[in-house]
Amino acid sequence: MKNIIRQIKRSLFARLLLIFLLTAVAISFVIVTPVHMHFKQNLGSGFIAHINNYADYIIDDIGTPPSLVKAKAITQAVPLALHIEGPNISWSSSTDFPPMAGLSARHQHQGIWIAEAHGRRYAIFERNGYSFVFATAGLNPVEVPGWLHVAMTSAALLILLLSYLAVKWLFRPIQWLKQSAERIGRGELEYRIPAQRSDELGELTQTINNMAADIEKLLEAKRQLLLAISHELRSPLTRMKVSLEMLPEEKYKGDIADDVKQMEQLIAELLESERLNSRHSLLQRENISLNMLIDDVIAEFLSHARSAIKCRLPHEAVNVNADPAQIKLLLKNLIDNALRHSRDSATPVEVTLERGDNGITLTVIDHGYGIPAELLPHVTEPFYRADASRQRETGGIGLGLYLCQLIVKAHNGSMQITSDVGKGTAVQVQLPVGIRPE
Repeated sequence: MKNIIRQIKRSLFARLLLIFLLTAVAISFVIVTPVHMHFKQNLGSGFIAHINNYADYIIDDIGTPPSLVKAKAITQAVPLALHIEGPNISWSSSTDFPPMAGLSARHQHQGIWIAEAHGRRYAIFERNGYSFVFATAGLNPVEVPGWLHVAMTSAALLILLLSYLAVKWLFRPIQWLKQSAERIGRGELEYRIPAQRSDELGELTQTINNMAADIEKLLEAKRQLLLAISHELRSPLTRMKVSLEMLPEEKYKGDIADDVKQMEQLIAELLESERLNSRHSLLQRENISLNMLIDDVIAEFLSHARSAIKCRLPHEAVNVNADPAQIKLLLKNLIDNALRHSRDSATPVEVTLERGDNGITLTVIDHGYGIPAELLPHVTEPFYRADASRQRETGGIGLGLYLCQLIVKAHNGSMQITSDVGKGTAVQVQLPVGIRPE
């Protein structure tokens, strides 16, 4: 039942069907019930209002004492049952007429004595010592037959069902639009919605198709631009590196080499940030051990500062289903950033790894000067550095934490930065457990 209610809440067509069903029930109640009550109560009462004059004509025609010949002729000519009771007379036009004793329970209705027996009504008139009892269909409430109830309800349901199917067909492009949005969101920009209508929904379909085509062209142009920039910038940088190797040792050669290296890093991080910033970038996921990956990052990139890094890792492997290259870049940037903002090696950077019920927690803590609270919201912005002087010794190019945030989001995780001025900064990364069995 809960699933049905949830489906109705989430589905436009399910709610539409529910509305139609409730409408059908309301129509049946509003139309059938008053008709039934009208036939049951009002028609008999309306006939009783006229039967007094009708009875007077018949009684006058029969005469006093009553002429049974005339009475028989009248009952044969009109749909009327008649019983006459009086001195020396007890006559009925029908054999199934109830005896007078059975009509003793009388009551007045609109000035006429009415008796009921076996579910039928009888009008009783007293004239000159004789009792005239009339029975006719107009005296009895008209019962609406059950089949009429069923027929009216079925007709209402059928009409509403046809209306629902027509409305569903009319809004069928909405389902196509939903599927299209899901596929385009997954990166299938070449997908197009079937355009088979010329109404407003058809125009909307064509507009979304045009939008998908424009987005596809825009992303392709962006990709080509990034490739062109990468090629145009990396080629002269490569030539500069070769030329530097051929120069004699001078005091400026090392500085120039550092500048070239920093430009290469800037280009690489720019390209990587653009790739990660796209919803359509695909991660090369596999089961990896974060314990081993942390050791590899320190050995490969930060071996010169191994003594300034203190790792607290679990003995058992902490596995995660992730892109190894991206997680490696995340670890390198976080640890390198913490090292650059530490005061000295006497207070090493702390790297801790924990696995809990809600996921995996990676924490990198430095014991540096900290970041003022008003600057914390900006440290993950591209090219932002808390150090306004922007010197190489006090920070990189301002893309490290921005890249880290993109990598964490791409893995459906979260990153939180806390800092205490004068004591240091802690970066906590939460990654979902979601690993595949090996």
